[in-house]
Amino acid sequence: MILIPIVFAALFALALFGPISNLGALPAVYEAYGIGDAVPWPVLVLAVVLPPVLYLVGLLLGRGRRPFARALILTVALAASFALYFGIVSLVGAIQPPITL
Repeated sequence: MILIPIVFAALFALALFGPISNLGALPAVYEAYGIGDAVPWPVLVLAVVLPPVLYLVGLLLGRGRRPFARALILTVALAASFALYFGIVSLVGAIQPPITL
């Protein structure tokens, strides 16, 4: 059934919204605070790469299974994507240099 991967592709696209906006906006914020050289580029790129990779892994693991099992596997992949993104956001908040105004 093709409907399940299409629905989850849209959900994973929504999961990419936060990381892509952070990738575009965070360097400017760091630059405005005068710490432009402290932008955590590897972490930002990892946050963007993670949802498509987890979607592909979910598709591969769900291939040939019943629709409920496929949807369940993709749900777990989506939840892992969001959990890892929020963990990455917390990590960036913990490793960034202190901002003094």
